Amino acid sequence: MNTVTIPQHGASITINGHQAKILPTDFRFGDKTLLYSTAEVLTHTAVDGKEIIALWVPTGESGEFVVRGAGSANVLSCRGCEDVKIIPHVGKYEESVAVSFRQNAGMSVVGLNDGAKMVLLDRQSAYRFWSPSLSADPQSGPDKNSEFIVPLPMSRTTRLGVGFGTAY
Repeated sequence: MNTVTIPQHGASITINGHQAKILPTDFRFGDKTLLYSTAEVLTHTAVDGKEIIALWVPTGESGEFVVRGAGSANVLSCRGCEDVKIIPHVGKYEESVAVSFRQNAGMSVVGLNDGAKMVLLDRQSAYRFWSPSLSADPQSGPDKNSEFIVPLPMSRTTRLGVGFGTAY
């Protein structure tokens, strides 16, 4: 059994008041593994064969994640991100990358070298992250979708619009 201290490169984990945090480890997506994340996983999908994982932290807090199977990363969009550090070749994994960050209000996107994307959200942005994009661009608007999902506290409405009418 190996012992790993997290986070390794960023600020320490903060738990305010009566909060709890779920720290995912060994989360498989495509041919990669999210070894750990101090940000919580909101959702994940694959669009055009490329994985997209949405991670969230409380507004203004730091997060860190390590992906095995990706050798490098770069910031594609920084809306609210600060103190982003990208560290390649983490630990014993030659093909791995760590990313530490602070996410203020907004949504940022980190691209992995194989085209996968890590979407970084603060809590308020995560609450509004309910219209999935069906294009390869996680920044595209809802007008690009043929499927539109609206989760409400007690129900969900799905609208399909592919030229055959609309179903509810």
